[in-house]
Amino acid sequence: RESRKFYRFKNDPANNKTISNNTINVIFTAKDGSLWIGTDRGLNRYDYDKKSFQRFYHDEQDSRSLGHSTVYTLFEDLAGNFWVGTRNGLDKFNVSSKTFEHYTVKDGLPSNMIMAIEEDGNGDLLISTKNGISRFNNKTKKIINYDLSDGIQGRQFFPNASCKTMDGKMYFGGTEGLNAFYPDKIQNNTYIPPVVITSIKKSGVEIKPGKSFSEIKELVLAYNENSLTFDFVALSFANADENQYAYRMEGLDNEWKYSGNVRFTSFSNLRPGTYTFQVKASNDDGLWNEKGASIRIIITPPFWKTVWFYVLCAVFALFLVYLYIKNRERKLLKEKKILEQKVDERTAEVMMQKEIVETQNKEIRDSILYAKRIQEAILPSQEEILKALPDSFVLFKPRDIVSGDFYWFSEKQDKLVITVADCTGHGVPGAFMSMIGNTLLNEIVNEKEVIHPDEILFQLRDNIMKCLKQTGAEGENKDGMDIALCVYDKVNMEIAFAGANNPFYLVSGEELTEIKGDKQPIGVYKGDTKPFTSHIIKVKKGDCIYIASDGYADQFGGHNGKKFKYKQMKDLLLSINKESMAGQKKVLDTSIEEWKGSLEQVDDILVVGFRI
Repeated sequence: RESRKFYRFKNDPANNKTISNNTINVIFTAKDGSLWIGTDRGLNRYDYDKKSFQRFYHDEQDSRSLGHSTVYTLFEDLAGNFWVGTRNGLDKFNVSSKTFEHYTVKDGLPSNMIMAIEEDGNGDLLISTKNGISRFNNKTKKIINYDLSDGIQGRQFFPNASCKTMDGKMYFGGTEGLNAFYPDKIQNNTYIPPVVITSIKKSGVEIKPGKSFSEIKELVLAYNENSLTFDFVALSFANADENQYAYRMEGLDNEWKYSGNVRFTSFSNLRPGTYTFQVKASNDDGLWNEKGASIRIIITPPFWKTVWFYVLCAVFALFLVYLYIKNRERKLLKEKKILEQKVDERTAEVMMQKEIVETQNKEIRDSILYAKRIQEAILPSQEEILKALPDSFVLFKPRDIVSGDFYWFSEKQDKLVITVADCTGHGVPGAFMSMIGNTLLNEIVNEKEVIHPDEILFQLRDNIMKCLKQTGAEGENKDGMDIALCVYDKVNMEIAFAGANNPFYLVSGEELTEIKGDKQPIGVYKGDTKPFTSHIIKVKKGDCIYIASDGYADQFGGHNGKKFKYKQMKDLLLSINKESMAGQKKVLDTSIEEWKGSLEQVDDILVVGFRI
C-alpha cells in the first residue's frame, strides 16, 4: 500500500514453489495469520518469509489427499477446524498431518460441488451447493438438506456468495436470487420413516406371494427367474418427494448405492446363489432409517450345475480317463521300442554333426583371434606413446574380439600426430576398415610427411573413396569412418585439430572446452563434400587433451537403461582432470562398467588422453 505497487503471483510450470494455477476462486486468512488460496487446480498456502507457495492436490492413489483439485471456498470454524469446499465434496483439513477428511453425497450431501460455508451459533455448518443448502453437524456428522420445498430461491448457488450478520442471520446467493434466514429458527422433521418393499417383479412380471413382502423373509426362485425389479417406499408424507433412498444387494455388491428420490431398482442375470436385498431411506430433512427393510433371495441352480450332477460327471470322466490310459499304455509300449531304435540312430548322427560344428567354430574363432593379434600388432604400442607422452592413457575396449575403432600415433619434425578413428561397423568388418585407415595414415603422414590435420583428413577421405571405389552413386556402399586428429607442436605449445564428426576436448584448470569436428565423414557423403577445418589451440603445461569415439557416450546402462551421453562424459572428464592419466583411465573404465551393469556393450569404446 505504501508504494502503491502491485506484485503478481503467477504459475510457473517449471517451479513448484509458485502458485498452482492462475484461476483464483477464493482467498482466505486463517486465525493464525496464514494465507490460503483456492484455485482451479489445487489449494495453496503462502509463506510470507520465503515468498513461496505450498501446494495441495488431489491424488487418486492417496485417499487422504485433497478431495478434488478444484477449490471453490475456504472456511475456519470457531473450534479452529479448517474446511475446504471442492468440486468433489467437503474436506476437513488436518493441519498437523497435512491430510484431508472427506464428506460427499455418500454421506448425505445433495451435491459434491461445495459453493460457500457459514457457521451458526450451535457450531453447525450451513453449506450451499449446486443442489440446495445443507446443515452439517460437526459432532454427529449428520446432514440435513434444504431444497425448493423448504423455500430456498433455487437449487444452484454461487461460490463464496454468502455472509453471516451480527445477529446470526445468514445470506446465500444463487442463480435465482438471495436467501436470508435464521438457522436457529428452522424446524426439522424428526420423524424416522418406516421403509417397506412394495413390489418385486421377475422379468417384468410382478410376484404375488399372497401376503405383504414385509412378512416374507425369504424368496426362492429358479435359475431362469434371475432378472428382478424391486419397488420400495419410505412412509414419511411431509415432502415425500424429498425422501432419499439407498440400497444394496449383499452377495453381489456390499456397497450402498444412493438413488436420491428414485424408489425402484433392477438387477439382471443374477447367478445362482444366496443374496440379501436391503433398502434404507431418510425423511425430507435427511434423517435416515438405517435398519430399513430386507429380504433374502435364493436363486437355485439348474440341474446341470448341482453337486450330484458334478459328482456323476466326475465319475464318468474318470472311467473314460481309465479306458484311455490303458489303451494309451499299450500303444506307448509299442512305440517305445520303435523310438529307442530311432533314438540310437539319431544320436549317432547328432554326435557326428556336433563334432563337425565344434571344429568349424574353433577354426572361425582361431581365425578371428589371429586377426586380433594382427590388428594389435598394427596399432601403436603403449610404450611408444608413453615415451613421447609420459602422462597419457589409451582406454581401448572392443565390443567383439576385433575392433572397428583404432588409434594411430606418429612423431614428425617435433610434432606429435595423435588420432582416434571410428570405422563403419564393428567386429571383422570394422577391423578391415581400421587396417585400411591405419595403412593410409602411415602413407600420408610418414611417407608423404603431411602434418596439417585438415590436409591429412582431406587426403585420407580421397584415398578411402578410391580404395572402396565410392563415387556417390545410388546403392553403393557407404563405408567410411569418423575421426578426431590432433597435431601437437611441442615447440610452439599449440595443438592443431581437425575432425570428421568427432570432437576434441581441452580441460584447462576448472574449465572444459569442446571443439566440434566438421559434420561430414571420411568417405562418401550425401551432401556437398567440403574441405576440413583446422583449429589452432594454444596450450600450457598441465592442460589435458582428450579425443574419443562415440562408443563411451552411446553405451546404455544406469537405472533406466539410457545412454551415458556426452554431457555426462564431459562432466566426468572435468571432475577427474587433476588425477594422473593412469588414474583417469581407471576411473573412466570403472565408471562405464558400473553404468553398463548387466547390459551388453553396444559399440567399440576408445578414449585417448594426455597431459601437456
